[in-house]
Amino acid sequence: MNDAHCWNQLKDMGILISDAAINERSCLYEKNPGEIHLLIGADYAGKLLAGNIKHLSGSLVAVQTLLGWTVMGKSDIINTNKSSSLLVLPLHVNNAKISDLWNLDSLGIKEDSTKRTKTETQELALEHFRETVSRDSTGIYKENLPWLDGHPPLHDNKELAPKRLKYTVKSLKSKSRLNEYQEVFN
Repeated sequence: MNDAHCWNQLKDMGILISDAAINERSCLYEKNPGEIHLLIGADYAGKLLAGNIKHLSGSLVAVQTLLGWTVMGKSDIINTNKSSSLLVLPLHVNNAKISDLWNLDSLGIKEDSTKRTKTETQELALEHFRETVSRDSTGIYKENLPWLDGHPPLHDNKELAPKRLKYTVKSLKSKSRLNEYQEVFN
């Protein structure tokens, strides 16, 4: 925080910010604003709060946590042209444990093959093939995607994908690794 007034407020309140550089009036996030220094899930964040809150100038707030004091809010001093994006996809599950999500049976992808003979399994595979595979007029085989019944429609990321590509290319160029990245696709 390069805001001297804010530093003085913290000092007057007896608040020590632990990630501040000793000889510089800046915090870790100011040196590398594009980096995530600590990511805490919402399920744990509330458990870390100690209950002491001090309002600083502007929209900044000092919050005491079990890890020490942290300053939150928007600072008018720090300007960065970096942007970040977050993609969240909902996962709808009814009556399933998290460990069950990794089990293919719960997704309807695989059935317990130990209950069938080899012949029965082959017959089911052939039946599935006949029901889902077709040929068009040019002789090309067409296969339907295995959609789950009743699943909510999937979101498209058409707006986000070009932004991510642009950022990735820019990042690779700045690290002189774009050619190395391109070789993977050649």
